[in-house]
Amino acid sequence: MVSQENNSPMPMGGTLAVNYVGFWSRFIAALIDAIVVGVFVFIGMILSFVLGIVIGGVSEDAGTLIFVLSYGVTTILSILYYPYMEASESQATIGKQMLGMKVVDLDGNRITFMKAFIRSPIGKFLSGIILYLGFLIIGFHSRKQGLHDMIAGTYVIPK
Repeated sequence: MVSQENNSPMPMGGTLAVNYVGFWSRFIAALIDAIVVGVFVFIGMILSFVLGIVIGGVSEDAGTLIFVLSYGVTTILSILYYPYMEASESQATIGKQMLGMKVVDLDGNRITFMKAFIRSPIGKFLSGIILYLGFLIIGFHSRKQGLHDMIAGTYVIPK
């Protein structure tokens, strides 16, 4: 399902001809990832709620504290999902893996966790805050880069 819309060589790699993954394939991968993260957050919230009630029976303040801490941990883990997965050996989130794509740096190599963190959540936040234009430009960019890819120096390519 990966669209191979551009057969331009990577600018810094010099010899590799590569196909960049286009907007719609990336959009579908993002929907899959939203479901994955949503399920994780839902389970985390249920656990937070249950722990809050159980411990709240002993002490209302302790129950509230456990709920807030559990919710905070769930939120942090869901934010770290994207950079962790994209910097991992698979170089892709679950959605990208399912559709046969991966994230690489400008030379076609695996990205570091820091580069992945700059790409997402920081770069994706900036891409979204400007009315999602940072994502929409993927469809028009010659190398199918969104604003978050340009900020981090990354591409999404087929595996």
